[in-house]
Amino acid sequence: MDDYPLLGVMLTMLSFFLFMAWIFCLFYIFRDVFRSRDLSGFAKAGWVFLIVLLPLIGVLAYLISRGSSMQQRDAQEAAERERAIQEYIRTVATSPPPAAATETPTTAPAAPTTPAHAK
Repeated sequence: MDDYPLLGVMLTMLSFFLFMAWIFCLFYIFRDVFRSRDLSGFAKAGWVFLIVLLPLIGVLAYLISRGSSMQQRDAQEAAERERAIQEYIRTVATSPPPAAATETPTTAPAAPTTPAHAK
């Protein structure tokens, strides 16, 4: 343990955190590229090619050129998802329950029992 000082541990943890943040950023940008409806297929391929070929420059260029609209697409997708959930809840809440669940199970009436002392 003496060969690896505390500063080395902290720098390793920092570099690991930055690497994970970089990976998260890449996945977030790829997700945004492929769900953008205003980009053509060639534009999407161009952005992916740029991000894969020159990662730092590609990510910075994407964030500068399309970063402001990323939040708008997130908000629009969340609103569509919320609308779909509310519509589903309305259809489930207003539909009548299945017929099998509304019927009470019928059992044969119990036969009258005579007390044992009556015999």
